[in-house]
Amino acid sequence: MCNCNQKRMQYTTSVGNKNTPQLGMAQVRLIRSKPLLLFGDVTGREYQFKQKGDIQWVDKTDMPYMRGLPGIEILG
Repeated sequence: MCNCNQKRMQYTTSVGNKNTPQLGMAQVRLIRSKPLLLFGDVTGREYQFKQKGDIQWVDKTDMPYMRGLPGIEILG
């Protein structure tokens, strides 16, 4: 019997929360008051910021394209 669902469950529960450091990722904070939706130019990942102060983990390969964008602050 396949245990694919069990492995999938282990992966999804081990990802962590927004305060857990992620390998190859950096934190970005929304500093403007309007929501913002960004798509990573390299990874194609969606980064959604709903309100001022929201923090998202962003893949470092997407970071060069986000530097200098108004409304966000790169934390590390």
